[in-house]
Amino acid sequence: MKPAAKFLATACALACLAAPALATVADQFKAAGTDIATRIATDPGNFLFDIHLNAEDQSPLPVGKVFSWSTNIFPNLIPFGELGLELKGQAHREHGNWPQIDIFGGGWDSLAVSIVNSASGSTDFSGSLIGYHAGFVVSESLHPRLRVFGGYEYTQMRADLSFGAGNLTSSGGSGTFSALDTLTSVTVGVTEHFLFAGAEVFRTPVKRLNAEVGYGLMSKKIVLRMIWASPHFDTSLNFYPEGAWTLWPVMNFQWRY
Repeated sequence: MKPAAKFLATACALACLAAPALATVADQFKAAGTDIATRIATDPGNFLFDIHLNAEDQSPLPVGKVFSWSTNIFPNLIPFGELGLELKGQAHREHGNWPQIDIFGGGWDSLAVSIVNSASGSTDFSGSLIGYHAGFVVSESLHPRLRVFGGYEYTQMRADLSFGAGNLTSSGGSGTFSALDTLTSVTVGVTEHFLFAGAEVFRTPVKRLNAEVGYGLMSKKIVLRMIWASPHFDTSLNFYPEGAWTLWPVMNFQWRY
């Protein structure tokens, strides 16, 4: 058999063997998508609250910095259209047996909802979607390259949204995410008091790695964060075990003084 014929025969055989495996993977993705859509449809407030939490940063200010402002780029601004700002200031610097104490606060508003509300004749989607938070963090150096920190945060998210049934998906109620078609409105206010603690490792004088766990006193919600911090961009993975979408990649932009 010629080499070209052998290659064609081998390719056909591999394609036949791979077809069942690809079908199985497709079914698994479809089942996962249906499960996520069902969780969002049955508890949309929890899903929106997880997005809200992505806009927060409880980590302490770097050594030598006394003030910062930051905003979330992904996923709050892109793709969800939420524009926010967080301010953080040093109330006490680490000195002797006294730890560093920082206070922070911030909030966001949904640009997407505001644009739709201002659109002339818009009847399919309207409402408001906002969030804000405030707290403090205490940090102490155990080693020139290691700090531990902990603190408290009050946070709140409020949503009052209404939209026509069938406008969330293009499937007309017959696709993987058809569960979302059952939503016609979302009215929810979520308030939480978080206690959090973590550790910070200095990779270089200007880059840090933070690991943090938070616990919600009211809902017993657990939040896990792994943050790779740099002078102006922080990237992180946020894990919400009870969330519809459990793992969120996050990117923040900040300026520290």
